[in-house]
Amino acid sequence: MKEGFSITKVADGVLLVRYPSVEDRRGTTETPFDADTFEMHARDVAPPGGLTFERELVSWSKSNVVRGMHFGPDRFSAGYKLIRCSRGSILDVLVDMRTGRQSGAPKTLSFELNESSRQSLLVAPYYAHGYAVHGDFAEVHYLLTKADVREQAFRWDSFGYRWP
Repeated sequence: MKEGFSITKVADGVLLVRYPSVEDRRGTTETPFDADTFEMHARDVAPPGGLTFERELVSWSKSNVVRGMHFGPDRFSAGYKLIRCSRGSILDVLVDMRTGRQSGAPKTLSFELNESSRQSLLVAPYYAHGYAVHGDFAEVHYLLTKADVREQAFRWDSFGYRWP
């Protein structure tokens, strides 16, 4: 693995990625994504043939905003997401859509992502995704393996999760 990267499997279909940064008197340079590192270390989560990102989306959200929950039209067509918070702080929440929201409380996972943690999440397409902004503002980046998917959504307060 390249110096400064660490990739940890935290659940089936979810990797927590810590990426490197270099600081000097001029400021900071970060490397949030490296294709070779993901090719070598994300095989147990990535689809056959590996990960090829086709699009980047950036979301800017104000204080106390909750966004989500977004998912693909079926549990595999949405593609993978690499999610990171480059400014501010968010509570990122994932809902495992394989269990179905109607069959009781779905499996949920949550992660604090912020500009100082230098972490991102690689999320498989069978998870719905949303987040709550902590603080005044958040800037969230998504790298997507499918550029042309029309995602669906359900309300952030419809699945029993206790948002802070």
